[in-house]
Amino acid sequence: FEGQMARWSPVEYLRFESDKSNSAWTQCLVSELNNSLLAVIGAR
Repeated sequence: FEGQMARWSPVEYLRFESDKSNSAWTQCLVSELNNSLLAVIGAR
């Protein structure tokens, strides 16, 4: 699974996960990514 995930871009992976099922795991991952992006933007 990890190896497969590494071949995909994050956007492609999130799109796949969202299409597969709007799972709590996907929502959690999106939330974490958003927090990380906000932290990076805020650090500039």
